[in-house]
Amino acid sequence: MEKIINFEYAANKTKRNKQSGAEKADFPDFAEWYAEYILDHKSDFIRLVMPYVRDTAESACQLAALNFKNFYLIPESLLCFLNLVEEGAGTLIPCAAYTWTAKSGTTYTLTVTATLPDDEDDDVEFVAHLEKEDTDGEYYYYDFNSKAWVKESNPIKESYLYQMHQGLTEKHAPEADMVEALLDAGLDDLTEKEYQSLKSKHNPLFRLYNATKSFMAPLLIPTEYIRFNSKKPNTISVGEEDAILCLVPDDMRKHGFIVAEDGDQLVLFQYLDPDDIAPVIDSDIYEDLCIEHGIYIHEAGRTADIDVMKRALYAMAYRYTKNDLYIFPVSLYAATETFDLKKAGRKAHKWTGKELTEEEKKSLERTKKRVRRYASKFNLI
Repeated sequence: MEKIINFEYAANKTKRNKQSGAEKADFPDFAEWYAEYILDHKSDFIRLVMPYVRDTAESACQLAALNFKNFYLIPESLLCFLNLVEEGAGTLIPCAAYTWTAKSGTTYTLTVTATLPDDEDDDVEFVAHLEKEDTDGEYYYYDFNSKAWVKESNPIKESYLYQMHQGLTEKHAPEADMVEALLDAGLDDLTEKEYQSLKSKHNPLFRLYNATKSFMAPLLIPTEYIRFNSKKPNTISVGEEDAILCLVPDDMRKHGFIVAEDGDQLVLFQYLDPDDIAPVIDSDIYEDLCIEHGIYIHEAGRTADIDVMKRALYAMAYRYTKNDLYIFPVSLYAATETFDLKKAGRKAHKWTGKELTEEEKKSLERTKKRVRRYASKFNLI
């Protein structure tokens, strides 16, 4: 939100009195002090800052005719503040966030930020930012100058793709999930013509998802992680990069395979990424692991027959597991599975009930070596 008001009283409270030196002693120069102090005295640092944060928050609520006592602190926001403040001064850093959901269902969020100074003669300025979301999903921010709530424009909600997603969701149409995957990837600016072209281009995958929606889910994966035999795979431009529309297991406890398109063919891949082996929350850490260890991906088979692929996915994904299960297809008709990657590739089974072919046996042996080699990068083997 652009409307952020600097309360004069907050700035005055943080001005250091050069004559008495009292305020300077209570609130030392951040630029020289915080790096060393915070690392050893994080709890003391929080106690030092919070009176200023709370004072700013209370005054913001008064101006907006809200009762600050209804709000509760979001603890994670303090951890975020400590992490950011260690990185450097001179920027606007979120100190703490408060939230409250009224009986009407409207959710209020109050954030207080601080600008850490580079110079000892500068002040630490605290700023309040107040917004709300009503039950219709509309967002508003409070303009402290006009003392009024201002509706925040949302280009995404006004886009063709978002409007269509809303309509499809109301009809419980499987296509809504495909559209949601595109929205999550940031493709909300697609026009109707562009979307219909994309849908036509990915018709086999859309049809396959209609038949497997109860146990598969759509996802866009960067092309840098997927290699096809074709020189012109079905890619989607996402910003400056290209991505492949895929189907992955809907159950987050199932790993080891995905389906993508190459021309008019559906391609079944063995697939693992670092998050399948060592789940991480931080996106930067995940990206670092991808760069360091790469993505495990190998083609297991391809077909233009949707029924063949549907049966393969049904055999692998349509069942319950309470633990992480790794399933690696060795063909369109057979797979090997394990709860422990150290034991990957010991044996495989065919859902046709027949014996493995010689090619499937060779594929099983290659899978055993490849998976264990990849897992060893994470010190699992």
